[in-house]
Amino acid sequence: MGSSYLSLSPKLKEAADFVLENPTEVATQSLRSVAQKGGMAPAALSRLARAVGYENYEALRDDMREELSYSVDSFSAGVARIQGQGHLGIASFSTGHLAACARNLEALATSCRAIDMDLVVEQLLKSRSVVVLGGLSSAGIAEYLVYMASLIADNWRLCGRAGESLGGSLCGLGGEDCLIVTTKSPFSKSSIEAARFAKRQGAFVIVITDSELCPIVDLASVKFILPTDTPHFFSSYVATVALLESLVGMLAEKKGAPAIERISKIEAVNHRFEYSQE
Repeated sequence: MGSSYLSLSPKLKEAADFVLENPTEVATQSLRSVAQKGGMAPAALSRLARAVGYENYEALRDDMREELSYSVDSFSAGVARIQGQGHLGIASFSTGHLAACARNLEALATSCRAIDMDLVVEQLLKSRSVVVLGGLSSAGIAEYLVYMASLIADNWRLCGRAGESLGGSLCGLGGEDCLIVTTKSPFSKSSIEAARFAKRQGAFVIVITDSELCPIVDLASVKFILPTDTPHFFSSYVATVALLESLVGMLAEKKGAPAIERISKIEAVNHRFEYSQE
């Protein structure tokens, strides 16, 4: 807030102190909830945001989300941490990583029970097109999802695939379409902007992330907040992969005969290419 703090009224300084001391709550909770916890009126937070240069409270909250999302260890720091524990032995790291993955999967099961997975699958089945986007470390995960889903459906595509621009992939999205965005901390700016664009176009937006701090969780039609905890130097995608494999399995079950017909044709063509002779 810088020099703006000095010019604030005593009441607004109290509000500013609360915001600075509770960044996670401000970044992840509603205006009314934050105001209640801080013992102030919601209007005070709105006035504070404008007083320190923001258009509104939502802009202040978005800025704090972005700052928190980047307050994570770098990959180099993660590698240094692992190497610093070298005296514990390779087996110790492996045991710790596998134990973290197991906990992540347990948390995934709990998360999925709180979401109507059948409704998610029904939405995917009725969508005219399903576009999948994954930036940074999520890129490979997005490609894997499209590979699986394309075996049983012909309306799934990877955003920005084979040189296609992001705009080319998103152009034409509307209320009959779905965008699936996978983004983990630190969040991909292009993925964030793509989700916002798709939402404005009326598309059904599914967000898969690892934190409530993700800037697009509020606009998601459905959100999956998945744990990525691990002693590794990068986030674990074990729970994410398990979720996506489960979704595709449910799609295959509900799609019925057309899924079998399509995958049988694909297998026949693959077999022909595999064994054809020039």
